[in-house]
Amino acid sequence: MPFPLSPLEALARQYPRLTSVPRLRSYTTSRLPPDLRSRGDLVPIGGGTGRIPFALGDELIVKTARMPRGIKENMAEGDWVAPVPEAVWKSDDDLVAVVRRANKADAQLKRDVKSLQPYLFGQNPEWSPEFQEKLSDIGFGDLLNYNPLWGDLAPRNVGLKPSAERVPLLLDAGILDRSIMEPSAVRDTISPAEWAAFRRDVLRSKDFAAGGLAAIRR
Repeated sequence: MPFPLSPLEALARQYPRLTSVPRLRSYTTSRLPPDLRSRGDLVPIGGGTGRIPFALGDELIVKTARMPRGIKENMAEGDWVAPVPEAVWKSDDDLVAVVRRANKADAQLKRDVKSLQPYLFGQNPEWSPEFQEKLSDIGFGDLLNYNPLWGDLAPRNVGLKPSAERVPLLLDAGILDRSIMEPSAVRDTISPAEWAAFRRDVLRSKDFAAGGLAAIRR
């Protein structure tokens, strides 16, 4: 007899991942304001659970939701207190967010973040004074004001601000809010009817069936 689905698994099946990157790229381009669209083509640079990121030139990253949790992650982009890249533009519905590209983490930052890993496997690492001190020394002390996904604080998810100062940044603002893992919080982000309409009218529309940017330019 199969195990019953957890609430999160049930929600994931209700909103399956959208993997049609060409259609998502076309849609994303159509949503950008003209000044950003003129910077060049969007280039897929990987994929997360809730969002697909695209490079736009050498300085910008565009993140488009492909699940409701991606919308909630986009809401956190550009938070003015948190150590995350600056948000350049976001759509009113938070389906698309544009942020400044961070520089790659240097060896020192990777070592510093790796040194936090022993604390992250326990519950509530933020309660440890030693962890708080280490976090502040690295430059991520502001995370203590949030409810982050501590397990995602890893070398692969950090970078440096593109400036003369050495300022560490989180590459994924979704780390700031662990509630994205709670089905109720994700459901509150967008109604099932709205998300179904987005999937039907955009991601599965015949207008985007060919993919690419040619359809947008026409």
